Amino acid sequence: SNDRIACTCTCFCILIVSAAVAILLHNKTKKQERQQQLKLLPLPPMAPFTFLQIVHHLSGPDLPWFFLRISRTPNIGPIFRIQMHPLGSLFGRIITANNDNWGPTFVVTADAKLAQMILRDSANYKHPCIYGIFEKVGGRSIFSAEGARWHHARKAVSPAFHSKQIARMNEVVSCQIRQWMDNTFTPLYVKTGTPFDPSEEFLQQMLKGISLAGFDYTISEEELEMVLLELNI
Repeated sequence: SNDRIACTCTCFCILIVSAAVAILLHNKTKKQERQQQLKLLPLPPMAPFTFLQIVHHLSGPDLPWFFLRISRTPNIGPIFRIQMHPLGSLFGRIITANNDNWGPTFVVTADAKLAQMILRDSANYKHPCIYGIFEKVGGRSIFSAEGARWHHARKAVSPAFHSKQIARMNEVVSCQIRQWMDNTFTPLYVKTGTPFDPSEEFLQQMLKGISLAGFDYTISEEELEMVLLELNI
């Protein structure tokens, strides 16, 4: 009987391992087929700008207009790629023996409706280099989660964004801003003409509004400074 039990257990283990291997091979085959299909799709045109030119425009106030100008360039259109490798253009000419670029590229769209469709589609992949910052701040949440985890997080937070809750939060934030203008902005800056840093003041008011409207908690000045320090803002 012991030999029969051992034989049964061995067969069961072999069956489980075989099923797991079959599933892995199936998934790998599907992935390879998908990659082959993607290779056959035409790539969007490359924007006629070098890496340094792109970095210059991306780091300045010209960013949205820069993308708009690219989309209106002949033979480019609203969907295009930008080179994100310092030596991409050089290596592209050496390795591919043509004017194509080499290295990592980003696909950009200057079409507002298309961008809205992409952002609303939960099936789209959220790249870690863009959405990873949300995990550093609040862990894996609705902002960075994928698939079933995203649906679970969305259901968890959906009651907080009910129309009644949104109206309540708008009233709370409006009241806070009115108090800041009456008690701080007008007497300290407008009447006296004292200069101030708008970005610092607005950031503090934004965090106070989030704390009060979202968590019903009045954050203190010490806590506010600690949050700004931790987030390195």
